[in-house]
Amino acid sequence: MSPKASLNVSLTPQLMAYVDALVGTGRYQTASEVLRAGLRLLQREENAPMTPIARVVRKQSPIELGSKPRGRTVRG
Repeated sequence: MSPKASLNVSLTPQLMAYVDALVGTGRYQTASEVLRAGLRLLQREENAPMTPIARVVRKQSPIELGSKPRGRTVRG
C-alpha cells in the first residue's frame, strides 16, 4: 500500500450522517475509505470525455443553470 497523507475536512451534519451510514453498512471500514471512494468517482467523472451537451452545461454558471426562462404570457 502506498503512503497516505493526512487531511482534515469539515463536513455538514448531513454529509457526516451519510458517511456514518455508509460505514454502518459494513461496506466501508472507516470514514476515510468512504471519502477516498467518493474522490475516486469524482476523479473518474472529471477525467471522462464529455459529450457536446455536457461541455455546454459545465460552462454554465449555477445561476444560469437554475434560472427559469423568461417569456411573455399571451392570453387568447
